[in-house]
Amino acid sequence: MPKAPDVVGGEPIESAYSNNEIRNKTVQRATNAADLAAGWPAPGDGETVWQQDTDELKIWTGTAWAVIATGSRYLPLSGGTMTGVIRGKDGEVGAPGYAFAGKANT
Repeated sequence: MPKAPDVVGGEPIESAYSNNEIRNKTVQRATNAADLAAGWPAPGDGETVWQQDTDELKIWTGTAWAVIATGSRYLPLSGGTMTGVIRGKDGEVGAPGYAFAGKANT
């Protein structure tokens, strides 16, 4: 699909992706836990949502929503350890809260 020259307000944007594929590639907002449950009854593995009332960034692990960051901790600071989802081989995900044992580059 060729690149659209400009986006015009109120006009549809053509996309090679379906609405679900776009939603699976972006961080969505849920107002609270009830909104999260109603809005994402069958989330895709790795789908990411920010829950507004608790200020939590969550990822779907395939079986449950896991908190990967809260408040100002959306981006990890450079340091000796960090918490969150650690990826190993393609498709292999460590449990939230896994402590990275490596040394940070300084």
